[in-house]
Amino acid sequence: GPAANGGASAFGPGTRLGPYDITAKLGEGGMGEVYRATDTKLRREVAIKVLPAAFTEDKERLARFEREAQLLAQLHHPSIASIFGLEESAGTRALVMELVEGPTLAERLERGPFPFEESLSVAVQIAEALEAAHEKGIVHRDLKPQNIKVSSEGRVKVLDFGLAKAMDPAGAASGSGASSASQLAASPTLTLGATQMGMVLGTAAYMSPEQAKGTAVDKRSDIWSFGVVLYEMLTGRRLFEGDSVPETLAGVLKNQIDLSTLPIETPAAIRRLLRRCLERSPRQRLHDIADARIVLDDIRAGRGDEAPATTAGALAGTPGNPWPARIGWLAAGAALSAALLVALRPPPANVSAADASPAFSLRRLTELPGAELHPTLSPDGRMIAYSSAAAGNLDLYLLRVGGDRAIQLTSDPADDSRASFSPDGERIAFRSERDGGGLFVMGATGESVRRVTNAGFDPAWSPDGRKLVYATEWVVDPLSRDERSELWIVEVETGRKERRLAGDAVQPVWSRQGDRIAYWANTGGQRDLWTVGAESGEPVAVTADVATDWSPEWSPDGRWLYFSSDRGGSFNLWRVPIDPATGGAAGAPRPVTTGVRGIAYARFAGDGSRLSVMAYERNFEQTIYEVEPSPAIAGVALRPLRTLRNPSAHWCSLSPDGTQLACNTANAPEDLLVLRTDGSEMRRLTSDLHKDRTSQWDPAGERLTFYSTRSGRWEHWTIGADGSDLRQQTDMGISTTSAWLPDDQGLVVQHETTWGMLRLDLNRLETVATASAVPSPPASARFGAYSWSHAGDQVAGPEVDVTGGRALALALWAPGSASYRRLDLPAGGRGFGVIAGWLPGDRGLVARTSAGVVLIELPSGRSRVLAPANPNAYLSLSRDGTTLSVENEILDSDVWLLELEGGTG
Repeated sequence: GPAANGGASAFGPGTRLGPYDITAKLGEGGMGEVYRATDTKLRREVAIKVLPAAFTEDKERLARFEREAQLLAQLHHPSIASIFGLEESAGTRALVMELVEGPTLAERLERGPFPFEESLSVAVQIAEALEAAHEKGIVHRDLKPQNIKVSSEGRVKVLDFGLAKAMDPAGAASGSGASSASQLAASPTLTLGATQMGMVLGTAAYMSPEQAKGTAVDKRSDIWSFGVVLYEMLTGRRLFEGDSVPETLAGVLKNQIDLSTLPIETPAAIRRLLRRCLERSPRQRLHDIADARIVLDDIRAGRGDEAPATTAGALAGTPGNPWPARIGWLAAGAALSAALLVALRPPPANVSAADASPAFSLRRLTELPGAELHPTLSPDGRMIAYSSAAAGNLDLYLLRVGGDRAIQLTSDPADDSRASFSPDGERIAFRSERDGGGLFVMGATGESVRRVTNAGFDPAWSPDGRKLVYATEWVVDPLSRDERSELWIVEVETGRKERRLAGDAVQPVWSRQGDRIAYWANTGGQRDLWTVGAESGEPVAVTADVATDWSPEWSPDGRWLYFSSDRGGSFNLWRVPIDPATGGAAGAPRPVTTGVRGIAYARFAGDGSRLSVMAYERNFEQTIYEVEPSPAIAGVALRPLRTLRNPSAHWCSLSPDGTQLACNTANAPEDLLVLRTDGSEMRRLTSDLHKDRTSQWDPAGERLTFYSTRSGRWEHWTIGADGSDLRQQTDMGISTTSAWLPDDQGLVVQHETTWGMLRLDLNRLETVATASAVPSPPASARFGAYSWSHAGDQVAGPEVDVTGGRALALALWAPGSASYRRLDLPAGGRGFGVIAGWLPGDRGLVARTSAGVVLIELPSGRSRVLAPANPNAYLSLSRDGTTLSVENEILDSDVWLLELEGGTG
């Protein structure tokens, strides 16, 4: 009140402060009392904020405040309330500010959530205001609905920019090394000591976690608060709320951030944006508010998510134009904003120019509907080869940089992909599925195609153009690996090949110097980069941490290894310096790009002046079907019920009664989620830095099994369906495949190295379950136990070619009778990937093949297509046989060109 203003108790309507006539009191808060006033010189209405007595009594503090106010007065933006000056009269100090009419956002939210379009409009204006301030190095520190005004015409003004810092009693700047006490005082929602009149700097519900902890803050704190405000506009409810400030702060620090309460029609791009804004670690959080503003602009302009499909068929394409089986999760095209893709940063002040990330300009090369994948530049940087499904299956295309008409290089009915230019630019090596599959070479304009080897993926040339290095596994999703891939080298002219590495290795690239090969590998659940001598020597680790590092590329001078990584929160381009003597890292990884969308498959031109990349974004839809029963199995059919679009959830399995889905989060960190199939609820079961994957319900629907790295390597764990009773179940290195036995009799899993099967007795839920060996089926290739019959006498799964990394057949195995049977599939049904489950009575088996969702009648083995599906769809059938979920991915992909300043990477 007035007594808090150092003898200003008489200050109020009817008094004067310099040239300002005070006409009315507008309110008061932790940062002072606010009055309406008339500027008698300029004849305008202003707001007067009278400062607390602590400022007038401390000359040093007042001087700091005045310096800060001078900086804040430099902010000029339509969405920022301006500061006009400082005034003093009779011991009263006050800020003179722009008078903003209209209700605050907090007052508007009392009526409930905003309409979606209005939310976008308001959020864009808030983001623009923050962007303008951040460009001047000013952080708001106290963004909340009470500090945002929205006029009846929808115009936004953000108030009190930077005042939390200006009123910090220690005057500490973010990151200045100030004491923890001073940083705590600068945290907006904390109540200061009695000597500072109990001033409350903000509202606890909108604080960033680093503010709540009292640590230093920067512009990323505003991005957190922006996400909290956007969530509240969309839902009409606070994200964090408690009965007291400590309870609210505890929620900010620990509570699960549940986005399932967003309106069901909220676009996936908004959900992704909120996840990025609301990362508790500032390092994982969106780094620039400009990226958020561009996402919102794109959605408002119709450049955001496409309309959701209503059935799986809407994603599968027409019967004559199916999606190719190997597009995978980096597949379908859409327009993409350059500023969203990449936000450039100047090098930090303490990083030398030699170590800083290179500066570059950016342009998009492809923007057609469909998939533009795996680009590679010719050595002279003038042409780019890529694969696309525009003609119905994956083919190779050649495009002149700067041109707009691509030449189709291949037109074989089989998929062709992963092109690689020879060092002289005269030939292209590629993977093709024609004639049983393998690596092929052709002229740079598509002529003279010939086979080099009948196996292999991701070919990369030796610098002399005589050899190719390749892996034995196709990488579709870096988070999901089928096999332990080997590294092989083949002579292009003779076809003579030799194994270079028996351990895991995928996506190899040969250095331009010819001495080393880089690749990435699955090492105990981690995805790390490695290099190995081209002719001899042991592998050397380049990265070794929880981040997913993949898709490597050498800089032409061999000093750097570029790669895609989620270590910044989303998949972006990074680089790490390489020690030429050892092949290991010579320093820490450094970001090259930042943004909301992912970047992968970077490839340099010969002189290092240009770098092509593939930009992508992934979403997921769960189409829920009712399985219509029939006395005769020939009458069984599917009826679509609803489609759930949730960018957070994939690899979902249905509960036994079909009412819930157990899923994985789609991005790092990998956690477990449970969704209701009616779309009404989502809850998170795990939330940590460990990788938790592929949960499966027990027959009773009471607990889930999953595999996780939380013990240091992949092991099987169980957890209650309500998130309780987390237990490790194996301690021997377990592979990904698992299948529950009926009637809760246990679980069959597969060993990581021997591929032998083990039966786990989980009835007593021991800390590490008792395991017994199960005889393996008599198959030359590996068999994966995916789904046990209701009777428990046989299990269905894929038979996988170990050397080719491909599924060969669908098989049934009966351990008791030692029976092993390969099943016939519909025409075009080769390359199945997911077993959904068994119908009641074991009358049939539902699976996904390249022909769609198929029903295999048993015991006859006859099969028919039940519904179309993306060939990479993930299926699950409830154990009671009433419900089927079909998970499809909706993805964006385009090719971009980075032109580096200085002409080298």
